[in-house]
Amino acid sequence: ETEDERAASKLVQYVSYVAEHVPGSMSKIQNMCEDMFSIVNCNGLPHIFLTSNPTDTNNPIAQVLSGQDIDLDEFFHELSPGSENLERSKIISQNPIAAAQFWHKSVTNLIEILLGTKRENKRGVFGEISVYYGVVE
Repeated sequence: ETEDERAASKLVQYVSYVAEHVPGSMSKIQNMCEDMFSIVNCNGLPHIFLTSNPTDTNNPIAQVLSGQDIDLDEFFHELSPGSENLERSKIISQNPIAAAQFWHKSVTNLIEILLGTKRENKRGVFGEISVYYGVVE
């Protein structure tokens, strides 16, 4: 191994280290895969896979976070396709911070309630969870 090869190898290590912290990079994805393999190695195969995709346009919480005054008695009666749906979509698209807050609140509540992470006994709908791993796409 020459001095240039050692220098190139060191450079690759530095670039890989930096890339591990860049969301969506191949190094970050590889790092997450290694995390999941480690979890499986230590705890066995998972018993459940869960995918969540909360809809923000048809959810009154997202609309309230966007600054809308919502009448919950009427909100669900107006969930028909057409101008109201388009208007709700425009409201959310014009306020990405509210959309992000809604998404974060939805996912956090899902984890806390369904998995029981905030409860004293750490028991949720599925009983006591030994480990969970979340990925955001």
